[in-house]
Formats: sequence, structure tokens, C-alpha cells
Amino acid sequence: MSTIPDCPVCGAPMAWDPADGRFECTGTVQHCFGVEGNGADRSLVLMASGSGEDAELFSTWPWPAEEESR
Repeated sequence: MSTIPDCPVCGAPMAWDPADGRFECTGTVQHCFGVEGNGADRSLVLMASGSGEDAELFSTWPWPAEEESR
């Protein structure tokens, strides 16, 4: 598996949670992400947010991020 990206919402490091089957950030406000797609077409999908106000649920971010793939 490639390097886990930082949280695209708050920039905190993320870790895989095998019990819930998702990535979770370690920031003050926890953001939880599922993965959609494979390889270069893979995206992070926001599944939950501790604040509920800092990002819209089901928003997607490319993974690898555009700057990483250059």
C-alpha cells in the first residue's frame, strides 16, 4: 500500500482503522474517509466529520493528490 495521505480537510495525519474499514484522521476534529476507485483513479470520500460543519459529507479528494503524482 502506498503512503497514507494527510487528511485533505484539516491536514492532520491519517491512519487506517481496520475495525471500521476506513481511514481516520488524528486531528482535533476527526474526519473519516472511505476509498473509491483503484490506482491513479482512487479517491478519498468523506464519510464522517466530528464537527459536521467543516466539510460536506461525501465530498471527494484525489488520492494520490495531484502534487504527489508529478
